[in-house]
Amino acid sequence: MEVSTIKELVNTDLNEKRIHNLRSNTKRTLENAKISKRKYFLKRIGYSIIGLIVIGAMLSPVLYTLLKNASIDVSEPEISKPVTSPILTKTTRKVTVSTTTAPPFDQCTREYSVLTKDTGNFISSVMTADLNNDNKIDIVFIQESYDFVSILFNLGNNKFTDKKLYQVEHWLQSLATGDINNDGYVDIIVGQRDFTIAILWNDGYGIFNDIWYLPTDHFASTIYSIAVADMNNDGKCDIIITCSIFIDLGIFYNKGNKIFSDVIRHPAGNQPMSLTVADLNDDNKLEIIVTDTRSNEIRILSDNGNGDFFKQITYSVGYGPIYVTVGNINNDNKLDIIVVNFFSNKINILFNNNGIFNNQTTLSNMVNPVFVALTDYNNDGTNDIIVPNFHSNYISVFFNDGYGTFSIPVNYTTYPSPRCASIADLNDDKKPDIIIGTEKYIGVLFTECD
Repeated sequence: MEVSTIKELVNTDLNEKRIHNLRSNTKRTLENAKISKRKYFLKRIGYSIIGLIVIGAMLSPVLYTLLKNASIDVSEPEISKPVTSPILTKTTRKVTVSTTTAPPFDQCTREYSVLTKDTGNFISSVMTADLNNDNKIDIVFIQESYDFVSILFNLGNNKFTDKKLYQVEHWLQSLATGDINNDGYVDIIVGQRDFTIAILWNDGYGIFNDIWYLPTDHFASTIYSIAVADMNNDGKCDIIITCSIFIDLGIFYNKGNKIFSDVIRHPAGNQPMSLTVADLNDDNKLEIIVTDTRSNEIRILSDNGNGDFFKQITYSVGYGPIYVTVGNINNDNKLDIIVVNFFSNKINILFNNNGIFNNQTTLSNMVNPVFVALTDYNNDGTNDIIVPNFHSNYISVFFNDGYGTFSIPVNYTTYPSPRCASIADLNDDKKPDIIIGTEKYIGVLFTECD
């Protein structure tokens, strides 16, 4: 009702009751108008916000593609030809530290450098070694659904060649390095998806054109994990594998002259996946430590003296153990066991008490960890733990106080989906660098301190 109408009614000398009722009705009408107006504006604002979200969603893939493509411009890689060593101009970006407090070592600067352009496939494993005997650490890596081994040769001063490719017969799943034929040069061993292992023999100059294939007698299809170690103390490196079909692990004993035994199988739980080898009880014999992923356990297989490895002990760990390694965590000169649990987002540390591992601790605050590497990252004399978080764009570093107690994770930004890592001093500055395999890139977290 209009205000002029109220005036008219007052001028007609209506009684006080009618005037009072009229004013009440008018007040209610005005309040309802204000509410309707407010709802109208709120609705308009809501539509605007929805519009912005839709536009952002449409632009996000474009921005992501632009960021992915903003990698270094390098020439196309060569396949199985002598290394031409073009100089790679690295791309860098500032590292983000997610925590507000960090150890004193964080006064150092860290630079994340991308060494490859888009490789096209997930990088599943990366390792480091001096492959061409020039006293510089090189990088070797493999990719999922890809039948090439890739090598980045170190030129010094944080520069690397473009990737040198060596083609094998089938897609690759696992990677190891070691001097298999005792010639003083580091060879490359890869597990394929066709029941075979490929061995790339090093000629001493970093050229791997001589490739041999070791059949597994259909023991394996996809070879999940490979380790290289002298299992029978004869001075020659043997090859140990886990695979996707059988519930055993296999050992190929090295007879010398590039000849291996047939595979020797040993039961290893319900689904052996990752494995490592170490002398856990100081008896000068190597034990095999393997994750039994379906049982949420690890198994330790011990040699009873004749190489049968039937003596086993199991320890329960977290949900989905997919990677295992060893290292001295609490400075007692004994090798402890570190297990990565993908589904529970945790890492289990099993402390070594004279070969018994009943004492455990757990690290958390990760996003689908898939790998773990150990190094003294802050130069305090103790091993810290580095973890790639698969469903993220960062790695986590847990700093060790020297007694097996760790800091909250300090996170360092990488390209998306970090999956594997290796530790090496790439620039000979006596500080550990972290080499990271992500979804499609190899990057390095260089550390520089005054």
